Amino acid sequence: MNTPPKVSVIIPTHNRPHTLPRAIHSVLQQGYADIELIVVDDASKTAAAAEIVAGFALTDPRIRYIRREVGGGAAAARNTGIEAALGEFIAFQDDDDEWLPGKLEQQMALMAELGEECHLVGGPLIRYIADVKTKVFAWPVSTNDSWVDTKRFIEERTAYLQTAMIRKSALKRIGGFNPEVPISEDYEMVLRLLDHGRLATVKDFVTVVYEQSGSSLSAQKPLRVVSNLKILELHKKRLQAYPLAIGILCYEAAVSALLTGQRSLALRLWFRALVAYPRVLRVYLLLPMLILPPDTASALIGLSDRRKRARGR
Repeated sequence: MNTPPKVSVIIPTHNRPHTLPRAIHSVLQQGYADIELIVVDDASKTAAAAEIVAGFALTDPRIRYIRREVGGGAAAARNTGIEAALGEFIAFQDDDDEWLPGKLEQQMALMAELGEECHLVGGPLIRYIADVKTKVFAWPVSTNDSWVDTKRFIEERTAYLQTAMIRKSALKRIGGFNPEVPISEDYEMVLRLLDHGRLATVKDFVTVVYEQSGSSLSAQKPLRVVSNLKILELHKKRLQAYPLAIGILCYEAAVSALLTGQRSLALRLWFRALVAYPRVLRVYLLLPMLILPPDTASALIGLSDRRKRARGR
């Protein structure tokens, strides 16, 4: 009888002791038993995360704790977990999300069915933004099978890492996550993963409950400019075949630059978005914002964001 392969689950955490227990519990309650859970504390201000992990370890030896004394962000924390992982497969969980029962069993079954060609298995999730609930099909697929549609993935950029399980050998081959990409580091990593294998997803089984607050969305704006520009630089050759992806990356960076007072940079990024994909309506709608006074532009963009969240988009 073959022994099921071990899955290493990595949770990076930073100053979130109020949500961490739920995330841990949702992993340890999975029916797939051969797991290890590695909580990587990215230089939190207190010892709360260590104490929480120690409490779980009293009754479940599958959990262990690693502390980074100098914070490096989510990418660096995940890389620390990858280096320590003993499993053949690696899954990622965020410290404020919840896995639903059966997630790992469903994904491991699909990974076994598809074989070595498959390097990542994702799944749908339930997303809450400001209490608005939306079901998200995070990894777009064709209608006939479980393989992810590469073109749609690159253009839609729905890399929800907390839904993904990945072969450790593939992660090691590409060097893990890039710490120079502070957000969307999961999308950037998957772009490199595509050079070596295919992506798949379970289609009819919701895997994760994901929550994102309005405050966290606001905090990302300065980092969005840095991340999107870095992705455009690193993947210039690949993205040439996907002008819509270039257009949206430039558009998002332009909005974030505008909201952080970088008006001249925002204008340059807006023009790049227009040249890359002139059929994106929202690019044209941004132009008046670049001309209006900064406070007025910020207020209008904020109103648009709130309306999108109210519609669950």
